[in-house]
Amino acid sequence: MRGVEGRRASLALLTAIAVVLLAHHVAASAAAAWGPGVILVRVTGTIDQGTYYYIRDAVRLARAKHWPLIVYLDTPGGYLASALDIVDLFDHSGVPIIAYAGGRWAVSAGTLLLISAPRAYAARYTVIGSMQPVILTPEGVKPVNESKIVNTLLKIIQVHCDAYGRNYSVAKLFVTRNLNLDGIEAYRLHVIDGVADSLEELLVELNGSTFRLFDGEKVEVVTGGPILVYRKPLSYQVISALSNPILASILASLAMLIIFASFASGHPAFAALGVVLLIASLIGMGFSANTVSILLIILGAALVAIDAIYKPGFGAIGYAGILSLILGLVTLPLGGSMLVARQVLERLAYTAVAIGVFVAIVTSIVTYKALKVVKSRPVVQPEPIGLTGRALDEITPEKPGFVLVRGEYWKARSREGVIKPGDRVRVVAVEDGLLVVEKVGGRSAG
Repeated sequence: MRGVEGRRASLALLTAIAVVLLAHHVAASAAAAWGPGVILVRVTGTIDQGTYYYIRDAVRLARAKHWPLIVYLDTPGGYLASALDIVDLFDHSGVPIIAYAGGRWAVSAGTLLLISAPRAYAARYTVIGSMQPVILTPEGVKPVNESKIVNTLLKIIQVHCDAYGRNYSVAKLFVTRNLNLDGIEAYRLHVIDGVADSLEELLVELNGSTFRLFDGEKVEVVTGGPILVYRKPLSYQVISALSNPILASILASLAMLIIFASFASGHPAFAALGVVLLIASLIGMGFSANTVSILLIILGAALVAIDAIYKPGFGAIGYAGILSLILGLVTLPLGGSMLVARQVLERLAYTAVAIGVFVAIVTSIVTYKALKVVKSRPVVQPEPIGLTGRALDEITPEKPGFVLVRGEYWKARSREGVIKPGDRVRVVAVEDGLLVVEKVGGRSAG
C-alpha cells in the first residue's frame, strides 16, 4: 500500500510540475509576442539626419508599447552616413522592425534599409537596387570606387544577409553593378522575405509570424490590432529641409547676397541676417545638425545681446538674433558621402547650378546699384521760392494747410488774408520748413 501511495504522490507531484512548466511556457510565449497593434512610419524623399531621428523616436515608441514597427519606404536614397546610423538603430533596437518598400522605389540608401531590417517586404512593382555610393562634385556626379568605402558597405550587407538568410550574391550586385529588381524578382532571388501590394496585405502576412532579430532573439508578431501612424515631428522636418542640397544652395546664395548688399548700401547691421542663413545652410553641406544648432544658438544669443546693449529696442541685429535662436532651438534635439539614385543627384546638381547662376546675376546687379548710390553725390533740391502752385486746404496766417508746388505736397501758411482750396499761390519765403505763400489772381484749373 505504501508503494502504491508513494507512486501516486510522485505522479501527482510530476503532474503539478508539468502544469507549472506548461503555464510558465505559455506565459513566456504570450509575453514575447509583439502586438496586437503596429507602429507605422513613412520614409519618403531623401534619407538624412532628420530621418534618423524620426525613426529613432518611433523605435522608442514601439518598444514602450511592445508593438512591432513598420518602416514604409518610398525613397530615391540619401546620405550614406544617415543610412548607416539607421541600420545600426535597427540592429540594436530589440524591436521587430519590418521594412516595406511599398511606393515607386526604394533604391540606394532605401535598399540598404530594406535588406538590413529583420523582415523585408516589397510591392511587386516597386524598384529596389542601385546602391553604388556617389558624390556630387563641381564636375558633376561621380561614383565612389574607393575600396575602403565600397568594401565596408559590402561587408555590412553581407553580415545582414547572413543574419536574416538572404541572398548576398545578388545583394552584392546592387553595389558592384547597380542591379535593379522589382519586388517579385527580389523575392524570387531571396533578397527579401515576401511580396505585399498593400499595407493590409502585409499585416495579414505578418500576423502570427515568427522571426529572428539581429541579435538572434526569436520574436512573434501579432498584427490584428490598430495601426498607429507616427508622423514626422516639425523639428525633424526642419532638419530634413535644411539637409536638402537645393535649399542649402539657395540659403547660401541668399546669405551672400544679403551680406554684400548690406555693406555696399552702408547698412552693415543687415549682414547679421546673412550670417544666420549662411550657418543654417551648413546642414545641407554635410555638417552635423547638432554642431550647426549650437552655432546658431551661440550666434543668436550674441546678436540679441549686442542689439540690447548698443541699440535698445529691436533692430535688424536683434531680429536676426531671434531668428538664429529659433532655428538653433528647433534643430537642437538633434553630411558626407551619399547613397542616392544617380538621376536624382544629377537633377539636384543641374538645379543648384541654375539657381546659383541666377542668384549670382541678381547679386551683381544689386551690388552695382548699391555702390552707385553710395558713390553718387547727394542732390540738394533748391528752395521753391518764387514758384507757383495751388492750395489744397484753407490757409490763413495762423492756420497752416497743404499746397501742391512742383508736384510735391508742402505745408504752408499765408502771408496775409485767407486762401481757399483751389486758389493759385506763389511761394514768397521758407520759414523752419514751412512755406509762406500769397494768393495769385485767379483759381487753379486743377
